[in-house]
Amino acid sequence: MALYHTQFEAKVFNASEPVLNTMGFSIVRLRQKAEKGADIQIMIERNDGEAVSLSDCEAVVKALQVILRVEEVIDLKQTIEISSAGIDRPLTRLQDFVRYQGSGAMVHFSLYSKVEGSKKFDASIVSVTDDIIKVHRAFDQCVVDLEFSSIKDANLVMTL
Repeated sequence: MALYHTQFEAKVFNASEPVLNTMGFSIVRLRQKAEKGADIQIMIERNDGEAVSLSDCEAVVKALQVILRVEEVIDLKQTIEISSAGIDRPLTRLQDFVRYQGSGAMVHFSLYSKVEGSKKFDASIVSVTDDIIKVHRAFDQCVVDLEFSSIKDANLVMTL
């Protein structure tokens, strides 16, 4: 699990992150939507914890279009899509898991390989120590330890 997966995405991330930090934002996830690099999708969050607004997304797009083109990371044909992480936000950084530990929030996990018989499950985060995430699985009420590197994807689950 990572903020980005490809060399191109890493290049976009490295050029974008300092600009966004200066503007008061963090990258939650970055994806190249088309194989040829035609579209870049970046999920952001505000560093002050407030909700991301449409004007925030517009300001970030404008800033990134300039820096990514000046640094020749993207060309004029490539588009950038900025969005908030949303209510079913992906958890991509260890600090995301720390943020939700003990909150009771449900997270859908997809792992690279089975842990105690399961590769996909919903669980709440009990604790985070170093790179070990202790979770309480919903389907069998078991508490299991997950290495951060074993997590393929993790998203908050909206519950009513």
